[in-house]
Amino acid sequence: MIKVSVVVPTYKTAPEGLQRLVDSLDGQTMPSDEFEVIFIDDGSPDDTFERLKMLQSSHANVQLDRIENSGWPSRPRNVGIDKAQGEYVLFMDHDDTLYPDALRAGYELAKGSDADVLSGKEVRTDDAGWVFDSFEKDERQALDRDGDHPLTPLNPHKLYRRRLLEEYSIRFPEGRLVLWEDQFFNLRVARYAKVMSRLASVPFYHWVTTAGSGTTLFDVTQIYYWQMLRRLCEAVDVELSGPDRKLLHEQIARLQYGARVLGAYNVGYAKRSVEARRMIFAESRALREDFELSRFDDSLSVSVRLRAQLVGADRQDLLERLCSEDVAIAGWGTARSMTWHAGVLEVTTTVEWSSAQGRRPTLRRKGERILKVLSPELSEAFSDDDRDMTAEVSRATGAFAIRNREDKVVWSTPSTWSVHTEEAADGSVRITGALTTTIDPSTAAHGSTLESTYWDLQTRVRLGSALTHRNLRSDLPPSASFVKGRLHLVYPNDGGHATLIPDGQAETVRRLTPLSATQNEDGRVRVHLSGVHDGQGSIATVVGLDASAAIDEVDFVEHPAVLDIDGGQATLTFDATSKVMRVRIGDRIGRRPKFWTLFVTPPEIELNVGQFPKIRTTDEIVAEDQERERAAAAAAESNAGSRKPEGDAPNADQSTPKPGVMRRIRRRCGKLLRSWGLR
Repeated sequence: MIKVSVVVPTYKTAPEGLQRLVDSLDGQTMPSDEFEVIFIDDGSPDDTFERLKMLQSSHANVQLDRIENSGWPSRPRNVGIDKAQGEYVLFMDHDDTLYPDALRAGYELAKGSDADVLSGKEVRTDDAGWVFDSFEKDERQALDRDGDHPLTPLNPHKLYRRRLLEEYSIRFPEGRLVLWEDQFFNLRVARYAKVMSRLASVPFYHWVTTAGSGTTLFDVTQIYYWQMLRRLCEAVDVELSGPDRKLLHEQIARLQYGARVLGAYNVGYAKRSVEARRMIFAESRALREDFELSRFDDSLSVSVRLRAQLVGADRQDLLERLCSEDVAIAGWGTARSMTWHAGVLEVTTTVEWSSAQGRRPTLRRKGERILKVLSPELSEAFSDDDRDMTAEVSRATGAFAIRNREDKVVWSTPSTWSVHTEEAADGSVRITGALTTTIDPSTAAHGSTLESTYWDLQTRVRLGSALTHRNLRSDLPPSASFVKGRLHLVYPNDGGHATLIPDGQAETVRRLTPLSATQNEDGRVRVHLSGVHDGQGSIATVVGLDASAAIDEVDFVEHPAVLDIDGGQATLTFDATSKVMRVRIGDRIGRRPKFWTLFVTPPEIELNVGQFPKIRTTDEIVAEDQERERAAAAAAESNAGSRKPEGDAPNADQSTPKPGVMRRIRRRCGKLLRSWGLR
């Protein structure tokens, strides 16, 4: 039995994008004989169809068809529905990917819930916060969920029961340019679906965005954009009419109003042409009136509500000024402490709101209220009630997340949040937030263990309509934890943000600074590393060593080593390969040198514990040598200048070697340093 039919429209598909998609399908945990892949090529003028035929020849579960170019994904998807044999149908774009367990986990939850449609956890390459709040937990029935619509995001990257599509003739609207065709499709699904499920515990779909990908046809300066938006608002009223669909109707109508009708009034609005500004204002005003969207005004943030009021009052002049003056300001998180406790990382963070230019929200206290400060002309157009930010400030939110740098999966972590206000003598008010989280690598992936890769720590901060989901700033020193046989590392990366690596013993060597070195009784080198660490135990790792005599090139070879954590301290132990070695330790933090030079004395002699000069960079050694030469030359010149005439002091020049002697000394020193690989 075919459980899932994956329908993929193609058109001039790049080889790397197609290969990425195919690799993700080949990597599914669902057996290949339980799902089919249907490629419908939309008349590609290049070799896309020929490449698909080669793919079909090596995949028994692949179907292939080619149609005359339709100019939009709708027609290929509809052809794919007609060919599908699966119990559920999934639509993919031609360069996106599925996560390995997507089909198995998605089908299992959909089947177990008797779902007509299932939305799986989706991530987007260029947007870490993409629909992040929509996937908090698995939901067998999300039809009556509060907040956003149960089909959010309203794209077709979902499992649809094929019988539902056939029974109600649900298809994508066809044409060469049909904006939001996926939303028209999902409105029809929402009209008839009895069970809508959501999968949050397993990553499902990766919307891959690369340079040049996506469409630029969603242009608010074009009248067609507003014509299609009107058609979409009409479809909301038609498809979701009736009391049993009222909640779904209001969820989508509010989304169109806030995100699209009023979303055009950002900082760029005032920079558009006179004609574009006039057209946008007229179209948005007509939509607001014709669909009675003002009923949502009370649910809008203060900034967006002010815009809505000016649209309703037919004040385009003031609206242009407001868009320039009242801009969204990002909230930034900065780590204040990161501490391991028995393998669990605790992070405390301060959140501040500021733009790249240092601009902050302009607020002022008036009695018991906090008001948004606007220019006198705008202030006259609004009452204090209109500008009242008191409730909005108290409702500011902050949360933590971690993001896999490779596959872009984002997970939330448990956090606590509080918001604070500080009032200056002039009455101005500054907002800050305090955010704390705990990250247990053994459970942080929605109850599962984090993969052994780079995880960037992130904060998600909202104040009114300004939502920012960004990497956590950090300049705190690296710290490792070794508990239950696993070593985890947290450190500030080169961009000045916090990163966590489960099983990060190799990276630990590269991120901790060597402080001193000793030699064990067995002759092994023991390097003491910086930082305060958690846990206790030893774990195998590698260190880069180069014992060659090359001067200009360094060829590191990974050498077995053991990393020890004990009493909060970290040490690295490895065999010495020569008496002089270049060692790659701590080279990935700040402006640390690319390597350190380690002088190993005979086995019976210990390296001096704690004497840092025993570990020096080549540059430091060369600089010291040059400084000695300069000092010697200066001394020679000084003695020569103060020498008395010959005969008065016949032995006066014996304290300074002659120039020929100095050259011979320098040559011998240089030869010795080169033999050690230090010049």
